[in-house]
Amino acid sequence: MGQTLVRLEKAQETVIENLREKGYFRTKSEAIRAGIMELGRHYNIVAVHDGMVVKQVTDQRELKVLHKISEEIRQGKKKV
Repeated sequence: MGQTLVRLEKAQETVIENLREKGYFRTKSEAIRAGIMELGRHYNIVAVHDGMVVKQVTDQRELKVLHKISEEIRQGKKKV
């Protein structure tokens, strides 16, 4: 898993903190990761199928690998 340092403006920090305090997310990092995935869905970079995250691809070999990765994430073997 990679690491990225993010500096937030006051309004962004307030949103993240409110989401955490209201129990939508356990941590700020979890909320930020969810927001990134939502951006990916919005811009058609990723898609969700049966609760699993899969990239939109046409190559069946690549799709098979992505399904395997999504299954590992679902089983808790990998983190998003």
